[in-house]
Amino acid sequence: MHKLNKPSDRDIPSHYNDCLTDLQIRKNKNEEDAEYNTRCRQFEIAKQKAINLISDIASSANEYHANAKDAKLYELTKLNLEQDIIKHEIFQKLYKQRFYGKEIYNKIMADARKLGFCPYCSANSIKDMDHFLPQNLSNGFPEFSILPINLVPACPYCNEAKLAIVSSLPEEQFVHPYYENINTRWLYASITYEDGEPIFCFYVKYSDDEIKRQRLEFQFKTLKLQELYKENAEVEYNNMKASWVDLRKKNSTGLQEEILEKAESCAKYNQNSWKTAMYYALAEDKRFYKL
Repeated sequence: MHKLNKPSDRDIPSHYNDCLTDLQIRKNKNEEDAEYNTRCRQFEIAKQKAINLISDIASSANEYHANAKDAKLYELTKLNLEQDIIKHEIFQKLYKQRFYGKEIYNKIMADARKLGFCPYCSANSIKDMDHFLPQNLSNGFPEFSILPINLVPACPYCNEAKLAIVSSLPEEQFVHPYYENINTRWLYASITYEDGEPIFCFYVKYSDDEIKRQRLEFQFKTLKLQELYKENAEVEYNNMKASWVDLRKKNSTGLQEEILEKAESCAKYNQNSWKTAMYYALAEDKRFYKL
């Protein structure tokens, strides 16, 4: 997990008004003109009701910003949306038609890719856009469907695993990539052996703040990062195995120094990446150099 640069501040009322004003529905295949015209009229009524909510959305966006800074998004108040808005999925359509693939969306994605991997796992490439607070109608915040600070570039693995999680518990809050930066190391790995081959087990160790430790544990388990990191570590080990076996036979101390140097190099880039944890675990495991 790592921090992303927060999207540039925007005038929220203008942003929503511009997107909502041009929002339209498309005619379905084989739909009669009269039926389509009726749907259009109903849709325009619902859209106008959404436009009337823009000032409330702006206030909620300010509340989002204030709460996110204190890791208290679980205290955020949801807007009461009228049934017309819900029925016509105004805010979901707003994201798909007026935001996805457009200028602001592309800028957020491009800025995140400059910093490397997915901010949730620090392992996979960014290909999706995650709604940090989900936009679904059942338990989410559809009013934030196009709020830039709620849109987090992510990998498909994390985006799918995270899904529509909304919790009212402080210890079940994901680390927000735009607002939180954990400056101490919390990801570690241990090693067991099976038929002489190392098996990596990744885990969270963080003592600075108990609630934050629980949050890291929650995110680690929810995203199934042990499975992802273990698989990545096995691939990394197998790629390096041949050269390591040769060096270990000639100079086990030299091998240990090489692996420690690699761990320190990884830590400079991201002290909580799976590679950092893996290489430190290997560097510190005396059994590895006696195989």
